[in-house]
Amino acid sequence: MPLFRQFFDWLSVKDYAAAKERAAIETAARYSRGNVAAQSGWFLDEAGLQKLSAAGDRAVSNLKQKTQLT
Repeated sequence: MPLFRQFFDWLSVKDYAAAKERAAIETAARYSRGNVAAQSGWFLDEAGLQKLSAAGDRAVSNLKQKTQLT
C-alpha cells in the first residue's frame, strides 16, 4: 500500500475502522471455535431467541397437558 494511501487512511480514521472490524471478526472466531453453527454464520438475534423460547414454552405446556390426561 502506498505511503500516501496509508497516511490518508490514518487521517480519515479508515485504518481505525478497519482495525476495529478485523478485531471483531477475530474475537468472534476465537469465541466460536468448535461451534459449527456460529462458524457457518447461523446465530439467533434477540427476536429469534424470544420466538424460540416461546415455542419451547408452548411445547412444554403441551407435554404437561398430555401427560396429565393419562
